[in-house]
Amino acid sequence: MTAAVAILLAAQTAGATPPAATLQARFDAANEAQANLKCAEAIRLYTALEQEPKIRGNALASAAIAVRKGICLVADTTADAGEASIRRGLPTLEAKGAEFEMDVARAYRALGDVATMRFDYPAAAREYRRAVDRSTGGSRAGHLLALSRATMFDGDGAGVAAAGEALRLALD
Repeated sequence: MTAAVAILLAAQTAGATPPAATLQARFDAANEAQANLKCAEAIRLYTALEQEPKIRGNALASAAIAVRKGICLVADTTADAGEASIRRGLPTLEAKGAEFEMDVARAYRALGDVATMRFDYPAAAREYRRAVDRSTGGSRAGHLLALSRATMFDGDGAGVAAAGEALRLALD
């Protein structure tokens, strides 16, 4: 009898629909995909999250998703959509200050990449400088190298200075 109950319970459990992942778990999965440079997956996950009523009603969550999705869209060379997404969420994240500084810096870096794709090097340099200004320590190095590339032919030494600072950070 006990074995029959155990088999019945096992059959019910096996046939049961697994509980849906929580919004937090889905958000974490999207963030993990983005962090691991799996942008196609991250874009898909962020797009699904954007449709959730609880996300739509939360300005901060919507902004974080818009910026992070936008960064991935830019990385996948969907510049216009990525830029629009970043610009939609960026003011909210900037207003939060230090809590989202890394996201803000990465957003400005992506905006610089968009300007670079358009061969607008002055705009790229402005965005990269914003990324540098919002980063600390070793996280500045990549932004500095991007700034160096955008300013290397300006003739004022800014590109060389940015590359030099990136090198110093790499050697520390």
